[in-house]
Amino acid sequence: MFPRTLYVAIEETDDAILDFLNGNEGDKLIPLPDSAYADVSTVSDGLNGGQLIRFGKRDEMTEGIVGHECFHAIMRICLYLGIDVDVDKDNEHFAYMLQWAIDKVYELKRKME
Repeated sequence: MFPRTLYVAIEETDDAILDFLNGNEGDKLIPLPDSAYADVSTVSDGLNGGQLIRFGKRDEMTEGIVGHECFHAIMRICLYLGIDVDVDKDNEHFAYMLQWAIDKVYELKRKME
């Protein structure tokens, strides 16, 4: 629907993620700190680019952390696309994208169980 891709990595190494994204030599991801459960990065995939949500450990993926990281990813997608997110205006597009992102993360997590 939008010219951005949402990537989700659970317990993956940076090298494996870069290989999947067809990373060029010199591409790097900022290492996920030991103190962080997850993070969101803007990535290049040679097409439209997108947002990568990385989760360090599957068993630390609480509902709150998943929602928190999906919020960041969708905000970045909206910013990139020039979509205004304002609580005083119609923001149903943001709510639908956030729901979709959370559903996709849990779909992947269930496949790993």
